[in-house]
Amino acid sequence: MQVVDFNFESGVVDLTVGEATVDSVDLAFIDPKTNSPKPQGATKPQVIMRHLTTQPGRTYSLRQAKQDIDSIYSTGLFEDVNIVPKEAEDSTEQHPKVDLTVNLVERK
Repeated sequence: MQVVDFNFESGVVDLTVGEATVDSVDLAFIDPKTNSPKPQGATKPQVIMRHLTTQPGRTYSLRQAKQDIDSIYSTGLFEDVNIVPKEAEDSTEQHPKVDLTVNLVERK
């Protein structure tokens, strides 16, 4: 959720919140030596994607993202997993959207 507007009158705060929709989910395989993205990893993308319930078109939930990270860790294939949300280019105040990058460091 994101606060999109607020009003403070007579000691009462009125908040308007918007829920961001997931616009895209990208995978980034990170080289642990350079900490920079690699073109591809040893793990097939579909193996990772089937562990993600966070999908384009759905409401972004930090709780769900954490569960997705745990699910990917449960495969035993990764040393580090994190999800980085970024405001999508076509996001608006009325219709907030996020692009997600799943950063993955594979086990040796």
